[in-house]
Amino acid sequence: MSESIHTAARFTGRWIASWSIPAAVQIVLSLWVATSVTIGSPTLLFWIVVVAASLCVVSSTAVIARSFGRDEADLGFLGLFFYAVSALPLVHGLTTPRVIFGDSTSNMTSVLLAGMGGPTWPVAINVLAAALLIDVDLLPSPTPREPFTIAVAVLAFVVCVLLSHRHLRMARLAARPGPLVVSLGCGFVGSSAFVWLSTARFSTGFWSAYVLDIVGVSAATIGSLVVYRRTGRVREVLAAVLVTEPLGALEIGLDPVVHRFVADIDAKDRITRDHVIRTAELAVLVGEELRLGPTSLRRIGLTAILHDVGKLDVPDEILNKPGRLTDAEYEIVKLHVVHGERLMATSPALVEIAAGVRSHHERMDGGGYPDGLVGDAIPHDAQSLLSATHSTQWPTPASTEMAWATARRLRS
Repeated sequence: MSESIHTAARFTGRWIASWSIPAAVQIVLSLWVATSVTIGSPTLLFWIVVVAASLCVVSSTAVIARSFGRDEADLGFLGLFFYAVSALPLVHGLTTPRVIFGDSTSNMTSVLLAGMGGPTWPVAINVLAAALLIDVDLLPSPTPREPFTIAVAVLAFVVCVLLSHRHLRMARLAARPGPLVVSLGCGFVGSSAFVWLSTARFSTGFWSAYVLDIVGVSAATIGSLVVYRRTGRVREVLAAVLVTEPLGALEIGLDPVVHRFVADIDAKDRITRDHVIRTAELAVLVGEELRLGPTSLRRIGLTAILHDVGKLDVPDEILNKPGRLTDAEYEIVKLHVVHGERLMATSPALVEIAAGVRSHHERMDGGGYPDGLVGDAIPHDAQSLLSATHSTQWPTPASTEMAWATARRLRS
């Protein structure tokens, strides 16, 4: 247990460093370091920003197109977010003073609006971008270090860190680099917002913000597309951002037999399918409270999703009976834990969760089934499911507190 706690702590610590260090560097460079030393020229800025922002617009548009192709709103959310923080910076590059246009307010206004844009419909972003190019003095130019601009920078940073944290959670569940790349990219983009602390154009702080933004958007969008290409499922990229169920994250890289079992459960009984998803969410809460490492957290989540797979062998007329079961029918239902263990044991990819599936109806006092196990004789994964398997609704304060109470007891 201590090893898994240390693993989770290292994982989280590295994530915190991945955005806090760039943010700290950006703040230091913007406030104190070489603020009076200028590097480069307007022409250099023009070409770097226009080329980089154009590539980011293309990659974010590809993410949006993928989401429409599969009707996946979750992936579209990320694509829209990064489209907003790419298209308006493109306006910023095009309106670089003394290249195509003269001095204009659009050059700085476009950057501030990008930080406020978020998941905005592309048509609105395009109209706004076009308006700023047609009338380059359409809106007043923001001033660095003013309360409003600082508030926008902090808000943009917080939003990006929250997105980053959501993807970190999915990366731990999925044990794959794709979501982690997206997570780091979000943190980099948020760190670049602190450029508004700088008052010197072409200073080191000025250029570092461009580097963070370009690297962050590129990593997040390309990372999303790579995960999509490898899995063919958009939900697996963003399930942890907008969807409560962990199924999408857990599916990444799993043996095809898992997909088949989940599909079979869904086809046989939608109520059971919804129940195992709710259970998985609560089980993951328990695992996180236990500070488990990625491998253990993933195993518990997988055990929860498949804990009722044995109901595939329960006759439909019993499983879907509207009234009270007879004693004989109940004994048949109780056999689903044995059937589940047998099904898990047939797959090398799932044999490690067979014991947890068999024992998820055991009770700490020995009153459960099928073996009447007591206390620590119950497999650890099954103990983590004890409060979650009988939650009838998700999420509720009561079911969440049950999960945390189980976790606290297991930790003690």
